[in-house]
Amino acid sequence: MNYLKRTKNWIILFLLLSSANTQASPLTGNATVASAPTAIGADTNPAFAAMLGRSEAGFSLAPFTSEVYDLRYPGYETVEKNSNGIDFASILGAKGGFVYKVNRRFGLGITSFVPPVPITVKVKDLPLFVLGQKNSIDAEINAKPKGGVTMVMGFEVSPIFALGFKLMIRSISADIIATESGKSQEAATISYEDTIFDVSTGILFHPSEKFSLGASVSIFSVAKQGIQVNVAGLDMSGEGGGLKTQSNLNVALSGLILGVGIRPTPQLLLLTDFEYRRGPRGQKDISLSELREKEKDAYDSFHFRGGVEIAVSASKKLLFGGQYEPSNLGPGGQGDGSKTGFGPLQAMLVYAGQAELMPYWAVAGGMSFDFGKLPDSKSLEEREESKKGKKKSRKREREREDPIHKWNITFGLRYQKASLGIDDDGDQPAAYAQTKISLPLMCSMRF
Repeated sequence: MNYLKRTKNWIILFLLLSSANTQASPLTGNATVASAPTAIGADTNPAFAAMLGRSEAGFSLAPFTSEVYDLRYPGYETVEKNSNGIDFASILGAKGGFVYKVNRRFGLGITSFVPPVPITVKVKDLPLFVLGQKNSIDAEINAKPKGGVTMVMGFEVSPIFALGFKLMIRSISADIIATESGKSQEAATISYEDTIFDVSTGILFHPSEKFSLGASVSIFSVAKQGIQVNVAGLDMSGEGGGLKTQSNLNVALSGLILGVGIRPTPQLLLLTDFEYRRGPRGQKDISLSELREKEKDAYDSFHFRGGVEIAVSASKKLLFGGQYEPSNLGPGGQGDGSKTGFGPLQAMLVYAGQAELMPYWAVAGGMSFDFGKLPDSKSLEEREESKKGKKKSRKREREREDPIHKWNITFGLRYQKASLGIDDDGDQPAAYAQTKISLPLMCSMRF
């Protein structure tokens, strides 16, 4: 019987990890680095791997979405996408996490895994603008992941302080074959390669039940990206008759997230995250408005996230949150010495559900339920009894209790609004708008 139980747990763990990238805590505005430690949150702050009371696995996704996406280019009518129902892009890109507690102070885990399995996605009636001309295309995206994994480890330095590290490596290539809508003749092919290696560290400082401070820093990252574009009927320079670009970036301290958690009462938790991202300066891209290689118009960006947790009971919480996510890619320009900005390639990815339109703001709300008692867990009454008679020293030692619940399910409603306008002097003048209503779902299992 014990063998069957262990086998069942590992099967569930595999299913949780097999859908391993979305958002860690969308219902609290994704304010994560100073929140209560979770396996999913360890991807943002790897110090969580140390502070978890038990081994844990979980996932976060938004399986149902209603979306309106508008694109308008000068001289053309607005292209509108309306979609409602199951969001397969979110399901396939769900964010997962698993942390195994080696002992009370040390944890190891995996927060994403990309198997080397080819994937083919077909999208119809995509709007693509090349040299200022509108084209309606059907695209076949053949993604060929070479593999990828994100690993985390955390160590509890003291009862109130933990340190963690994250290592992420991912390599993927993709071929996009575009044909005129309703026809079989190729209009364009786009080949894409992307390899990322990143080392990050995180800390969690929790001196009392009323205050916590978290931080996550990308120490060093290496990115290699290549794009090749071929357009039928056009004489293009480059190897193989196509236009090709290659970027190699080595960046130190490319990002920082600083978060604070404040608990003014036992039932109320306030969370805030501030993130700084360094723009990918020096990275090259293909401008479809001029069909030539140009440097990206990259900027540093500052992001804000905030959330509230209200404990209704020992096993139920109300969650509210909001966030603002600016873009670090500018409009670009035209002519000699100009840069490429947000353009048709990025717009096509958003249209296909493979990227977010930025800048955007979002608000959300929902509920969280804990259930299923863990074996050998103390009841709340037993915990209170064990605390009676204990002396409180000036240097309060944080007692990390075993959680009493095995399962957590969180769900709610999220509203997201994005708009982007590029003036006539930008690389590709256009106006974009996106409204999303989604139903986030998160589930975790402790063992």
